[in-house]
Order: sequence, then structure tokens, then C-alpha cells
Amino acid sequence: MNRPWSMVLSALILSFASLGGPAVSAEVDPSPGSEAPQDAPQGEDVSWALKDPEADGIEGTRTDRAYAELMLTPPEQPILVAVIDSGVDIAHPDLAEVIWTNPRERDGSAGVDDDGNGFVDDVHGWNFIGSRDGATQLVAARMEVTRELARLRRLVVGGEPQPDHQQRLQDMTAAFERIRDEHSQQLSMSLVRVTMAEQLLEKLVEHGLADATPAGVMAFETEVPSARMLKQLFLQVVEEGTPLQDMRSTLAHEISSLDTQFSLGFDESTIVGDDPALLDERGYGNPQVMVRENAFHGTHVSGIIGGVRGNGRGVAGHCAWVRLMVLRVVPNGDERDKDVANAVRYAVDNGAQIINMSFGKPYSPDKAYVDAAFRHAAEKGVLIVHGSGNSGKDNDEDSSYPNRRVLGEDGAVVEEFPNWIEVGASTDAKDRHLAASFSNYGQTTVDLFAPGVDIVSTVPGGTVNPASGTSMAAPVVTGVAALVWSQYPTLTAVELKLALLANARRYPGHLVTRPGSKERVPFESLSVSGGIIDAYATLLALSVPNEPRSESPTVPADTPASAPVEPAKPMRPVPPAIP
Repeated sequence: MNRPWSMVLSALILSFASLGGPAVSAEVDPSPGSEAPQDAPQGEDVSWALKDPEADGIEGTRTDRAYAELMLTPPEQPILVAVIDSGVDIAHPDLAEVIWTNPRERDGSAGVDDDGNGFVDDVHGWNFIGSRDGATQLVAARMEVTRELARLRRLVVGGEPQPDHQQRLQDMTAAFERIRDEHSQQLSMSLVRVTMAEQLLEKLVEHGLADATPAGVMAFETEVPSARMLKQLFLQVVEEGTPLQDMRSTLAHEISSLDTQFSLGFDESTIVGDDPALLDERGYGNPQVMVRENAFHGTHVSGIIGGVRGNGRGVAGHCAWVRLMVLRVVPNGDERDKDVANAVRYAVDNGAQIINMSFGKPYSPDKAYVDAAFRHAAEKGVLIVHGSGNSGKDNDEDSSYPNRRVLGEDGAVVEEFPNWIEVGASTDAKDRHLAASFSNYGQTTVDLFAPGVDIVSTVPGGTVNPASGTSMAAPVVTGVAALVWSQYPTLTAVELKLALLANARRYPGHLVTRPGSKERVPFESLSVSGGIIDAYATLLALSVPNEPRSESPTVPADTPASAPVEPAKPMRPVPPAIP
């Protein structure tokens, strides 16, 4: 059957063939690349996300300016941030010294729950998706639509079906097939892109390219028309700055996980050893928070929040005074609601002040249990930061999970957690692409935007690489929030959120391409605050005693990117400065 994406592939292949390249192969090497990812240049801070529109012409958070100008001081205690993610390389030189350590377990007896919290030997956090003995780890898991379809089939065929189960089964079957086909198509496109990039690189080498890396291609100068066309096509195909071996390894990993993600017969509990029906089960999993096959995402997120500043390795986190609690719940597939909720409770009960969540899915069968955990976080004054998603959709119209909204039996919103910040992804330039093309948005459901494209951060193995997504934008906000809280520790989570939103940098009248479409809309219409998080503006506003204000820099629509920003009129009061 012909599909639209197959025509796109054919066009790409024909374009490449017209340049004299070999036919595109459908084979993929499943083994990881042998070369280590390149580190950032020593001593060079390559993260544009920290920069200043006025000084650097880049739409960053102005975090570096805050450190340079505002006389920030170390707090009595660092801010404890829980990173609920895929696991973290806790030995990374940019992270090792900021990883949280549970002193009672560190100094206790192996195999004993020394602190009595129900988790044995949880020195740096907990892995909710590994076997109890640590011998087996859940790497690939089913998509939630797969788990839900399998559950409905069991109810209809062998259980006690309700009157609506048959219709729900039909609807879920259709959703399962649609999502499975979309994933297959995306992987096919990625396969062609990687294969084309490798073959284009070979052709460029024949034309004199000496440095066969994306950076080398970018710097390659030639007067040969065919070589210039090869360069242009290569740069269109390759994700900016990403080594080809990383693209190949990621693709191979995703392909190998595909069968598990859509396997109706697979059961995650056969690996984890838990009872999936016992949601509040305690102590399942193990303390191994670093699992090599899954650690890229969580390691990258962690470096954005709190990568060691000033060590000359090329990455600087947004908060210099932070400790990172590692909670592993995200496999290559969809996270289970049970694990998310139990990780949130672990974080809250073990002292986390901020929880970063850079994951999401379209279904949440146990949302009530997850909501109860978020309510626990709200009651304990914990700030929650969550990425809005990468589907280019309006979250006001099409929900993704987890989210801050609690629904009643009729589907109406009955409660919203006030300590929750939902984050969209922005780019580095004040143009029509300021909102990242993939980012979800929502005038009532997404609070603000933050840098989320080509963000360089830590990756397993002691090096750094770029990555894009609201997964990167959320930890930018988490890091800025931790920085602000470190200076004003008596703020509540809700007050901190309001200060960040009130001082977001706004762009009145500036039109951008709505993510997921070609329509031009005001950037301010895509979120609650209408702006991009600004560390400097927030700290500056809080620093003025007895004069609560919201001086968020405003960038008029016709202002050049490098022009100075001016403070806006106050939008809403923020808490007064702490003496």
C-alpha cells in the first residue's frame, strides 16, 4: 500500500542518486559505533541556552549574566532536585560531585534498609524498572496503548466485560495500529537519513573533505558545484552537531525496541518482579540508577540542570548549587503510571524540592493514582517541572500525560495543581521559528517556553553532545528555578512559579510559525505567560526590597535580535525580596 511517507523517501533517494551517489541500502548495523562522542572544546561554553539577547544576540535565559552581575551567594544547603528519567551516568565528571547521596545508606550496611524508607541501599536514588536483585534491567517496554489494548482484550475474552468494553476495544485497536504505523514510518525515515548522511560523507571525502564530521562539513569550503550541493544536502539530513555514530546507535536501539513496544504478549513485570495490580507496592526495583543502554536521556537532562560550572569541560548547568536525586522510571517505550507515581512519592518523602519530568504519553490508565502522588507533592511544597511534549500540538485541545489537571467523572477539570510548570521549547533566534517546530503549546496548559533546540549537555561516558526537545527545555526551567530558590529560599513553590512566569521575557506582536503547522500566530498566544524564562530578570525583580514587581524584558516585534531589551510594565506582583 502506498503511503505519503514512502513518496518522501523516494524523493530523497532520487535526489541523492542524481548527485552520483550509490543506492541507499536498507541494512543497519545494530552494534553501537566504536568511536566515542566528541567532547566540547576545552574551556568553551557551548550552551547558547545560558546567553543574553542583548549581549550575545541569542534568545537564552540570561543565566550567565545573572552569575556575572548579581552577586549570587551559595545557599546554606544546595537545592535538591529529583530527576525522574531514564537513569543517569553518576560518574560523569560534570555530574559526579552534584549527585545526591543518602548519608544513612552510604554509611550503613549493604543489604539493609538503614534509613527505614522501604528502599534498600538507595544511596543515590532508586531504579523502579529493574529486577530486585539488580541482575536484569528493563530497557525496552511497551507503549501505553499496547498495554491498554492487551488489558481490554483480556477483559473482553476471558474476564467480566462491561457494556462499553467492546467499543473501547475497537477504538484502542485502531489507535494501536495507527501509533504502530507512525513509529514504523518514523524509523524508516530515520534509517534513510542516516544511510544517506554516511554516503554523502563518503562523496564529500572524495571531493577533498579532510574532517569527516558534521562540524568538518560545516567548515568545508569548495568551489565545485556538485560538492557544494553535497554539503548542502548533508547539512539538511544530519541533525546539527550530532556525530553520525550516535545517530546510527540511537536508530539501531530504537529499531531493536520496536517489537517490544508493540508486543501484546510482553509484560514488564516479568523483568521487574512487581505486582502490576498493586499500585502502592513498595521496595520493588533496585538501587542501580545507571543503566548503560538507557542513560543518555537522563544524563543529558541532568547536565542542563546542574552540570558543574567553571571546570572548563564545555558544559555549565543553570544552577551551581544543586544536588540531583536519580529516579529511573523511563524505558525505551512508555513509562508505567505506577512507577511515575511511586517515584514522585519517593522524591517528596526523601526531601526533593523540585521534580523534573521530561517524558510523556497519550494514555494514563491509572491517572487517579498518579494524581494522588502529585497532590502529595503539592501539599509538601514541591515544585514540579514537566516538558509539554514534542508532537507540535495544542495541549489545550489534546491532552498528554502526566499533566496538572484532575478530571471529574464528567470529564470536566475539577482541580489543577498550582505548583506545576509546563514547558514548551524555544530556539535561539527571534524570528518566525522562535517556537520550536516540534514543541507542544497551549494558552492555558503550557506556562512558558525555554531553550530546547541543539542544547549541548552531558552524555554517558564523560562527554557532551547536543539534543533537542521539550525534554531539554524542562530542565532549563528546573535549573533556573533551583538557582532562584537558592537565593530566595523562603519562597513557596507556588510563589517561585509565579515569579518565573511574571518575569518571563515577552515578545509583544511578534509572529511565529505555530508548531505543527504553517500558520503565523503571536508568540504570546502559545503559553500562559507568553514568554521565555529569564533567570536574570527574575532574580533582579526579587532583589528589589519592598517593591514587588515584574520587570520581564520585552522585545518589540520589529526589534533586531541584538538590540537591547527593555523592562515591561508589571503584569502581576511577585513575592517581596528576602532580606
